[in-house]
Amino acid sequence: MKNRIPEITILNIISTLLFLLVIGGLYAIIAMPEPVAETTTPLPQEDSSVISYYTKLNAELQHKITALTKQIEYYEKVLREERVVEVTLTSYSPRGSETDTDPYITASMEKVHEGGVAVSRDLFYKGWVFGRKVYIEGHGIFTINDLMHERKVQQVDIFQFSTKKALAFGVQHARVALLD
Repeated sequence: MKNRIPEITILNIISTLLFLLVIGGLYAIIAMPEPVAETTTPLPQEDSSVISYYTKLNAELQHKITALTKQIEYYEKVLREERVVEVTLTSYSPRGSETDTDPYITASMEKVHEGGVAVSRDLFYKGWVFGRKVYIEGHGIFTINDLMHERKVQQVDIFQFSTKKALAFGVQHARVALLD
């Protein structure tokens, strides 16, 4: 089940590509005029419009194939760039012992809010920066708006106003995906 979200998308792209190729091929067979014996005379005007139509259809299909190929390359890049990682998952609340000078202001200079997370600096330096969204498996989508202490590595900290809930959350392990 590792990297399941991109796998599904890649499969959708490939099946769409195959569908377009099959439909385009079937349409070409169905709409194709009867074969004409080879001749040296120019094609009548109506036959040249059929050729023009298929030339345009071919160009459109090539454009769609190129777009789908780029999407596949993008998702392969996503998988290579560690955009889905296993992390230690914890929770924090606005207590002085868990934050720095002002427990109600994040490292991104925003007011704290539920739905925000702090990330370890190793993730931050890999592009997991303020304002980016992350999907935490089993918990939902959050926005990165805070940083953890530099001693923390490969870790995400979910903000909660309730200290009791934050402590009850404990230490968990989860897969986290960096979203666009």
